[in-house]
Amino acid sequence: MVTGNKQERKRDKNGRFLKGVSGNPRGRPKTDEEIKEALRDLVPQSIEVLRSIILNEEALDKDRLRAIEIVFERVYGKPFQQVAVDETSDREIRVTIDGGDQYGD
Repeated sequence: MVTGNKQERKRDKNGRFLKGVSGNPRGRPKTDEEIKEALRDLVPQSIEVLRSIILNEEALDKDRLRAIEIVFERVYGKPFQQVAVDETSDREIRVTIDGGDQYGD
């Protein structure tokens, strides 16, 4: 017999959710369409700000670089990065990070 409050009954003895039970049953809240529309109206100005930062030779290098990163991420997507974790012994864990083909086709 399972005892405890409703939240506890959704988890196994290790605290993990039971198979078929969601930790977020209602899902992600929906974004208000009016907010989305208002933000869409700002896209042309936002692009122009990014453009002006990139082309401004007096802007800080870090600001220009961040503007360039934003443009690349929107055009090509964020760079892919794969992480593999291998437990080699009780006291050692090996982590391998592979950047792969960053912006390849």
